[in-house]
Amino acid sequence: MDEDYHGLNVGSMHLITAADQDEDMVYRFTKTIYENREEVVAKHPAGKAINPANVIRHTGTDFHPGAIRFYKEIGIWKEDGATE
Repeated sequence: MDEDYHGLNVGSMHLITAADQDEDMVYRFTKTIYENREEVVAKHPAGKAINPANVIRHTGTDFHPGAIRFYKEIGIWKEDGATE
């Protein structure tokens, strides 16, 4: 892409960000969304995909270290990475 896109695709419930974004900011953002998923569902039914069974599915895009840090903290990140 040549320009910023200010939108969110809820198809996979993955938030896409630049690799050089601050790790702590991505960690806090990931944590906030995950810990408030009921409120997300209240706004859009696709938020139901934010759960331990689906949130770390591999979609072909690398996970940001900040997100990985949170997923490890809550025990859903496998040492070999995301699931298929």
